[in-house]
Amino acid sequence: MLSKIRPSMWQPNSQASLLSVALLRFFGITIFLFVVIMQLTVTTELVRGRMNDGEEVMKVLIQSTKQGVPNFKKWAQISEVGKKVKVRVTHNGRRFFTNDTQQFLHKRIIKIPFTQLQQIDDHGIYYYMTARDRSGTHYEIWLDFGETWHAVIVLLIVSSSLLVIILLIGAIELRRLIQRLNQPLLDISEQITENPQQLRVPASASDEVQALTNVINQALRQSQEQLAREKQFIADASHELRTPITAIKGNVDLIKKHGERNPEIIPEAMYYIIQQTERMKSMIEELLTLSRLENQALTIELTDLGMLIQRAVTERQKMSHHTLQFTTSGTVEIKTNTLAWQHIVDELMLNAEKYSPDQSTITIQLMVDKTDIVLQVADQGVGIKASEREKVFQRLYRIDESRSQQVPGTGLGLSIVESYVQRLNGIVEISDNQPQGTIFTVRIPKPIEE
Repeated sequence: MLSKIRPSMWQPNSQASLLSVALLRFFGITIFLFVVIMQLTVTTELVRGRMNDGEEVMKVLIQSTKQGVPNFKKWAQISEVGKKVKVRVTHNGRRFFTNDTQQFLHKRIIKIPFTQLQQIDDHGIYYYMTARDRSGTHYEIWLDFGETWHAVIVLLIVSSSLLVIILLIGAIELRRLIQRLNQPLLDISEQITENPQQLRVPASASDEVQALTNVINQALRQSQEQLAREKQFIADASHELRTPITAIKGNVDLIKKHGERNPEIIPEAMYYIIQQTERMKSMIEELLTLSRLENQALTIELTDLGMLIQRAVTERQKMSHHTLQFTTSGTVEIKTNTLAWQHIVDELMLNAEKYSPDQSTITIQLMVDKTDIVLQVADQGVGIKASEREKVFQRLYRIDESRSQQVPGTGLGLSIVESYVQRLNGIVEISDNQPQGTIFTVRIPKPIEE
């Protein structure tokens, strides 16, 4: 049993320490950038708002000026600017001032570089605007920027304080979070040691831990399903072998008990013995083929697939009750395993014959597309239900158990096909033929030319 390991939060090389430092750095930079962007955005909006005020004040001032003489009373009523705006209007050498603007301009004025802001002694920061109309009248406006500047400073102080507080709270919560994240992993480690058959997702597990647990459970399920399939295969193989052995034994007993007095039963009994012996021989040979497939490397040689398949079709046609038609798109010469292709073609033709009516046509096509070599075997038989298409590649699986004794075979042919196709890095697919029947499509990637 594994003991629970509780690494220190701040150990330099611990996962918790590395993760916490990374997260603190990430969140710190993120929050800092957010504060800076927020500060710039708010400041920009405040400045833009004040500039808009200045433009409106200037517009009203120009409208209130007639022949170079401003009507400050009318201007003040319309613009509602109050005493926080200083105005100087100059026309043909004459100057007009509002309120205490003349005294205001006697103060020392410091221009802030790259801006239209000016620092006025004893008055603070003002926003300076100037304009000139068609008559040559020159307008100057100073808008008090103190309140806006004060709001910017307060916002900066508040946002910086919030940044520090958030980082402190984040560090504390991050420590707790890391501990909560680590604990489910330690619990899973214990479960793997105590009970590797099925992992239970810890109650406090995060989505990532749940996903990891699901992946491990899936791997365990696949392993258990593979083990179950192997056990089922052994049981099915035992059953399939027991059936011909039982038949052979029964017929031998029949000859032994009644053969001397009834010699006419011997030929029929011997026929069944030979038939079951051949069935058992076929099954053993196919089982050995599957076993060799799992343990032997495939020999690669230059092969003319069109010629290979044509020979296989010709040989099969000699003993077939069906019409076998082979077509190819041209010469297909590749480096591949000849034995694999022979088994694939033979087993697919044999399967098509088993489930097709006599005298029907079975079509074999060899094609080449941009990426694959494609072999199609199409019959006009009973077809395969969609729910059965994945199962037919299982060892010893027969679609219709009630017909399994009527249809010859061991239930291993398609397993051999799939195994060879997978060894060639290909896939085998099943689809419906029209108007009836089944199409088996084998796709093998074209070898990369050296």
